[in-house]
Amino acid sequence: MHHTPHIALATKTSVKLAQLSRELLSSDFQHLDNERLIYAYKVRLAEKGYASESLNVRQLAWRTALENYWSELLPDVSVNSVFSLGKNQQFPACMTRGLASNHHPLKHLLMIGAQFESVNDFIRFYQGAEITHQKVIERNTLRVNTKQLEAKQEKEQQALSKLKAGHSLRQVAKELGGSISTFKHLAIKNGVEVNRRAQKLFEQQRHSIWKQLVDGKTTQEIATNIGCSNGAVEQELHQYPELLSLRARIRFLSKRSEHREKLISTKNRFEKPTRKQIQDAARSAYTWLFKHDKQWLYTQLPAAIPRNSRRTSRNDTHDNGNKSTS
Repeated sequence: MHHTPHIALATKTSVKLAQLSRELLSSDFQHLDNERLIYAYKVRLAEKGYASESLNVRQLAWRTALENYWSELLPDVSVNSVFSLGKNQQFPACMTRGLASNHHPLKHLLMIGAQFESVNDFIRFYQGAEITHQKVIERNTLRVNTKQLEAKQEKEQQALSKLKAGHSLRQVAKELGGSISTFKHLAIKNGVEVNRRAQKLFEQQRHSIWKQLVDGKTTQEIATNIGCSNGAVEQELHQYPELLSLRARIRFLSKRSEHREKLISTKNRFEKPTRKQIQDAARSAYTWLFKHDKQWLYTQLPAAIPRNSRRTSRNDTHDNGNKSTS
């Protein structure tokens, strides 16, 4: 009776490790830059969730994941010796700091094999690690923004529920954290009646407030004119969201008109004004117009003095000044 000899089948991870070893020998891995090698490892770990976007590695979590991945090979003497270094505390932490390129090739194979399909796959990643890092940062930023938005929406829903249940603005602000005005605007926006000590305004007053808001007057000016609180005027303002952009435009046009008039009156004071004279005499108006109304400004300014004539012009101005004082 013949006995068939028992043949141990290689595990999937052992086959992969053998393939990686062959690839490593025929690759340019030994020529990789040490700092960039560490950077590539960290970026990949960040992409996988084992490091922060600033590339601080969560060593314990990564060590556990690495052990789980290579669990079938841990009984192997060589593999076990790597994981046992420094009372199980050196590897894989040593691969993301110091001179990673000086470590035994097996350590690199264990790092690469758990994160990539092949050595060549890793080298391609190594070459474009910055792009991946940027994507990780963008992904995390989006995640943070999404969480913040969700938290804000949840807070708003809680606030609206409490306000509908009859809670006062002051109570809601205290319980949820935030300003009374924020929750008041939220209530107005969503058509929720709230318990507040608001000043009652008559229809005629409301119409007058609306008209003055359209005219661009400040809420404090309107409150003084009407004889009510500033808060009452602001409450009316927030019932017309479209007025906010309109009032901003009105303020801009008013400011522009003011600075244009100042510049023109300043220019008219000089018999033969230069740009420098106008700029010095109306610096505030000149600066504002340069930032917000440059095209109009240049149509009003005298032609620039050629550079080679500026010294002569300054001397003439100085001489004229001396004559006027003599």
